[in-house]
Amino acid sequence: MRAPREERAGKLRTSNEVQRVRWPRSPRQHRALLALMVQPQMREDLDRISGASNGPDIVGYLRRDTGLEIPCERVHGTDRDGRPCAPGRYSLTPKDREKALRLQRAAHVAPKQRPGTYPSPARQASEPKSKQGGRK
Repeated sequence: MRAPREERAGKLRTSNEVQRVRWPRSPRQHRALLALMVQPQMREDLDRISGASNGPDIVGYLRRDTGLEIPCERVHGTDRDGRPCAPGRYSLTPKDREKALRLQRAAHVAPKQRPGTYPSPARQASEPKSKQGGRK
């Protein structure tokens, strides 16, 4: 028999908090997140920077893949025809910024090397040039 919904909801909330997060896989997501780490970005600027024509979709993927909030503030202005509009400005919260920095640091840690795959620098320096593949 299943537990009452209220009990399950509590368990789900705690498991969602510990969700697996990763640095963006797509180059577009990567460029968008790096731009957001610098300063808030308007939707059109995010399209141009990321190289996409649908910035909100890129932000949606970032939210799902990295667990960041990335709020969107509606900024009131006028379009090129003089009509009122409210484009979005995306930004990182202070908590998002910390998480993004941690993700970035973790992503730039060297991958684990299998033994024998890459020569160690000490071994490479001690071998004669003919074994290193250098020219004579």
